[in-house]
Amino acid sequence: MQKRAIVFTVIMALVLMGCPPPVSDTPTAPASEVNDSAQNGDKPNVPAAEVNNSAQNGDKPNVPASGSNNPNAPLPGGDNSGDLASGGNAPVQSGDNSGDLASGGNAPAQSANNPDDLVSEVNNPAQSDNNPDDLAPEVNNPAQSDNNPDDLAPEVQDIVLPKVSTGKQYTMIITPDDSLWAVGLNNKGQLGDESTTNRVTPKKIMDEVAQVSVGEDHTMILKKDDTLWAVGANDYGQLGDGTTNERSTLAPVKTTAEESITEVAYVSAGTTHTIILKKNDTLWGVGDNAYGELGINSSGNEKYFPVQVKQTNPDDGSLVPMTEIASVSVGYEFTMILKKNDTLWAVGLNDSGQLGDGTAADERSTPEPVKTAEGEPMTEVAYISAGFDYTMILKKNDTLWAVGGRNDYGQLGDGTNAEKKIPVQVKTAEGEPMTEVAYVSAGKYHSMIVKKNGELWAVGKNTYGQLGDGTDSNDKYFPVQVKQANPDGSGPPVPMTNVAKVSAGEDHTVIIKRDGSLWAVGNNRYGQLGTGTTENKLIPVEITVE
Repeated sequence: MQKRAIVFTVIMALVLMGCPPPVSDTPTAPASEVNDSAQNGDKPNVPAAEVNNSAQNGDKPNVPASGSNNPNAPLPGGDNSGDLASGGNAPVQSGDNSGDLASGGNAPAQSANNPDDLVSEVNNPAQSDNNPDDLAPEVNNPAQSDNNPDDLAPEVQDIVLPKVSTGKQYTMIITPDDSLWAVGLNNKGQLGDESTTNRVTPKKIMDEVAQVSVGEDHTMILKKDDTLWAVGANDYGQLGDGTTNERSTLAPVKTTAEESITEVAYVSAGTTHTIILKKNDTLWGVGDNAYGELGINSSGNEKYFPVQVKQTNPDDGSLVPMTEIASVSVGYEFTMILKKNDTLWAVGLNDSGQLGDGTAADERSTPEPVKTAEGEPMTEVAYISAGFDYTMILKKNDTLWAVGGRNDYGQLGDGTNAEKKIPVQVKTAEGEPMTEVAYVSAGKYHSMIVKKNGELWAVGKNTYGQLGDGTDSNDKYFPVQVKQANPDGSGPPVPMTNVAKVSAGEDHTVIIKRDGSLWAVGNNRYGQLGTGTTENKLIPVEITVE
């Protein structure tokens, strides 16, 4: 006790003399080090994402939901793997981690809200270590977010999540060991199992996979060695192998008849075209170009090998290669591009305002900025997920916006069924702007929204129960909460919680929970839910991949 009194007296004397008290020699670990265990490994909005991002369709016959939701999206998904995200858009997470839908993932190296503070290999998929998920956190995986790795739930930080991309009645899943599995419709060989047999339980396709993006009925697969592989329908050359031959066996995407493409950072598959992000930050397109969706300043001629996306030089009006790309998400005949300065660009079909420039121009063949209501370029965009003819936009302040589409089913979530030619905010049932959003995946005509507290919300078409609210009727114009069976085995369904990512397909949804479990809901006509049956589900059920 006497010794403590002496020590206290000495410290107080030092303070009174203006000397700083002694400090510990133990440094405080930066946030990035705290969170790296959850995220590092492989490489968007992300996107998801999609993740993270389903390739979506509309009145055209047999048109599915797009892969960008990807989540694998560049996800912040869910799908793109997200879908990829499959909507999504997006590249997503660094590490063998993330429920990438084409869109999602988290690179905790970032400080504050400034992507320039990221180390280059995290912020730039073009420089990332053969991993499409190493996009900046605000681009990749807002799902674990506010650019603060400490916001990740502890159970997510230590778990490697699967990645999912959903499309037209089939689902592709990357398990934590980087193996690719497929289930559902296989009429064009899109599952990649060297057959055209539908599958009601997931079948293993290949190993060493970093990202997958599902289109209408073609599948794009990025391997960990940065090579790109394709399978399925190829009517417009969307597989990028130089032919229009349908494939049920995987083949490499090529730059010429003799050479395969390499150094790929991320991919987003649309209905009949594919957009590829390379590690040198350049963007390439292949397949259908009927409305200029490849972004090459022309329309009408499909491309069988990838061609470089270009933009107008503001200084002299010349065409220059588009660079500094953070993420991309592809829908039906249009392409959404997120740049590293957080601006959003669009190209292709615009008959429903899907390009978000406020005009009624039918199409554009060079990318132009998405505009605000004030006519200014939209900024501070964190993540994107393109649906059939609309796009969901997550901003850095965790608010959610939507643009395009006829909005017949309320999929924009603004409380109306009117199309929007400039982005509008998604609202709650009380008419307030939706906030605290972590991740989003756009399907064909429905959108899935993950909140930062792990809740899952859904809006839009619900014909097959794809919204997961326990019904298969009444489209929703405001988001409703997704439910699951009561854990005690009795009583009514309860709100679903602990969700990390999601991938919205044509009319089914696959959910990744924070514990790494997979859940599915909606249309199951071809076994796309992976439950072993073809019975539709109105609330999510857990599925296994083995």
